[in-house]
Amino acid sequence: MAHYMAIERIAACVLALMREACTQPALQPPAGLRFEQASLAQFAAGAPMLPEGVYLVLWRVAPGSAARALTPRPGEDGRLSRPPLPLDLHWLLLPVAPQADRQARLLGWTLAFMHQLPVLGSELLNQDGAEVFAPHEAVELIADPLATAEQLSLWSRGQLPPGLGYQARMVLLDAVPAPL
Repeated sequence: MAHYMAIERIAACVLALMREACTQPALQPPAGLRFEQASLAQFAAGAPMLPEGVYLVLWRVAPGSAARALTPRPGEDGRLSRPPLPLDLHWLLLPVAPQADRQARLLGWTLAFMHQLPVLGSELLNQDGAEVFAPHEAVELIADPLATAEQLSLWSRGQLPPGLGYQARMVLLDAVPAPL
């Protein structure tokens, strides 16, 4: 089971893979693109525009719908521990650029990148040496278009650039918190 850092590790892994893959001169401004996590507050009405780049925004977390009846599992000491907490994580990938044509180019590149993105195995997710995910665990990001009501709700909070929603389904979070 992944521990509490799983949510951050998934986002960091996707953004690192994007950074590595984005070597096309047509996308690179003189200062380079940013690939970063952002919050919805950073897109709030009246907030200054973020620097040019692709931003990954976690906008919703929900209990996993597919495995509500997970059973307790034996711990290392043989005692039963609480079952993992299954989570569905919902992100928005939002390209930001000062000109509409650059923003459209970034959006196209981002969508093509995400379409070919493989399943994120534990070897990718644990790249920095942290043992966040067990060796057998993997995360798959799937396109998850927003419903009209969700789009309107997000737009009422601030002006979001066009982007696409993605979901990491059934991320199993260990019920035993690791030390901070």
